Amino acid sequence: MNWLIYTPPFDYTEPVLDDGSGPTYQVQDVIEVEAPNKKEAIRLGVKLMLADKTRYSWVHDQRSDKCSPYTGVKAELAFIEE
Repeated sequence: MNWLIYTPPFDYTEPVLDDGSGPTYQVQDVIEVEAPNKKEAIRLGVKLMLADKTRYSWVHDQRSDKCSPYTGVKAELAFIEE
């Protein structure tokens, strides 16, 4: 089964000016995984997000804040049109 794994919403500031300021958006990190159940999907999704050092801000920020990267992460079945 395919699952969409997504983090809680968080603020992202798009750096436009030299001082790094710019418009702020509320975003979520999302990844699609294949897993037999919801629990395994979340485990695998977070693991894959942590492995990618250039994306997925939520899990990396959680880790650097000494918090669990699993906090607030949810999974839902992905709809696949055939």
